[in-house]
Amino acid sequence: MKDYNIPQSDLIMKDRWECTLKIYRKKGYKPAKLDACCKVHNIALKHHDALSDARACGKLFLIAQFERLPLF
Repeated sequence: MKDYNIPQSDLIMKDRWECTLKIYRKKGYKPAKLDACCKVHNIALKHHDALSDARACGKLFLIAQFERLPLF
């Protein structure tokens, strides 16, 4: 935001961020890059296309959240 002269206070965003790279590194994925994780989970990706990257990150995030849920 600094590059665009947008103060953080102008953004309506939570202070806490989740990072799919960090999540998947912690899960032991090697490599934990977006394209590698998408390949493992069979997620379509047009790498470095902003919308495709965002959708893929969202799907990976949801997968990680569901894997943490107890089955019963």
